[in-house]
Amino acid sequence: MRHESPQDHPNVEPSNMLFLDECYICVGKYFNHQNERCYGYSLETISDGKKFKQFPKTALGAMVFGAVYFFGQSPLVVLKSGLSLIQHICKDSCLKPMLEDLPYGLKANSAILYQDKAPCHASGTVQAFLKEKIPYFIPDTDIPLNSPDLNPLDYCVWSLLKERVNNHGLIFSFDRLAKILKDEWGAILQQVIQDSINSWMSQVRKVEKARGSHIE
Repeated sequence: MRHESPQDHPNVEPSNMLFLDECYICVGKYFNHQNERCYGYSLETISDGKKFKQFPKTALGAMVFGAVYFFGQSPLVVLKSGLSLIQHICKDSCLKPMLEDLPYGLKANSAILYQDKAPCHASGTVQAFLKEKIPYFIPDTDIPLNSPDLNPLDYCVWSLLKERVNNHGLIFSFDRLAKILKDEWGAILQQVIQDSINSWMSQVRKVEKARGSHIE
């Protein structure tokens, strides 16, 4: 399949954009209070701050991957933390399932795909896979270095997902975290996603004005 640039698309507008990205989500550290050996004339003369010591537990986290579109979302892929999103994982575990189950009936030949310049996205394997599977996508060479400024997932959706997950308090197992992430992802209002995508063109104009540099 010949790759075509977004400029060749018959109807280039935000409602035709499919934004995808990944994000590391950490649910925060928690502490075990353990006795610390200390010396004094009596227990009462030793302050509580010296009797006990806080030992941080390893924070629980996950790597998530998803895509948003004006009328829907892809299923959320949740991977265990510590797993680097290298090119074959990006292609086989993230992109393939997403393109096989595009949200709300979106067709590969009617969408313009946008991703940032993460190394796994820019790899030759992933770029070749996208050329084969989707006619219109913005290639790595056309994406500015500060591309998170241009992805609604980065400037809106991931922050909202983190806030919703944090409302669940401490989470002690990956299985529970994965379920909460998928539930909260699905509960994000489509209007919020639409509003973030509607602001995309203004973000583009700001980056153009800054000549591709970072914007606030």
